[in-house]
Amino acid sequence: MSANTRLIAYGALALVVVWLLANTLFVVEQRQEAIVVRLGDPVRVIHAGQDGAGLNVKIPLMEDVIRLDRRNQAMEADQEEIVDGNQERLVVDAFLRYRISDPLQFFRTLRDERTAADRLERLVNSSLRQVLGSASSNDIIAGRRAALMLATRVDVTNRAKAARLGIEVIDVRIKRADLPAANQQAVYRRMQTSRQQEAAQIRGVGEQQKREI
Repeated sequence: MSANTRLIAYGALALVVVWLLANTLFVVEQRQEAIVVRLGDPVRVIHAGQDGAGLNVKIPLMEDVIRLDRRNQAMEADQEEIVDGNQERLVVDAFLRYRISDPLQFFRTLRDERTAADRLERLVNSSLRQVLGSASSNDIIAGRRAALMLATRVDVTNRAKAARLGIEVIDVRIKRADLPAANQQAVYRRMQTSRQQEAAQIRGVGEQQKREI
């Protein structure tokens, strides 16, 4: 065998070795969970938080690796128009914070984080419509906002568990809840009238007590 032939053979062998290593070894970072998929079916989960981080091995050609972020994640829902308990329209912006608690269930149900964001956005908006639909605009904007957000978070958590999404809901918050421009003046006038009536009632009680004294 000539020197050129041996050189070509060694080069080809080196390429094969490099290819095998590249398709056999993979790294899982501390912030990740990894799912090894064999011919489309998940076969094992590598938990970075349980000493799975670092160099790992898979079967070349037969197995692929799906990496998921194990950190807390934020998702902003699109602006949603809801009808409150007074049959008034409100424009609501909300966001959700969650983390993947069961990577295997997450993969089986949602496959990837983009699909998860779409699914969770619909879930949050549906929950907001249900919870806020029984409250007044005054409660939503100021009066009972914290209690309504707690009820929304509980509802989103229950829906996520029922749908087996493999996530833990950390928080749900309303960033903004405003009246459409067409409704603002009417609602503000009603709120002003209500406050004036309360003030008049308090003054009336005070005058009555004054006369009694």
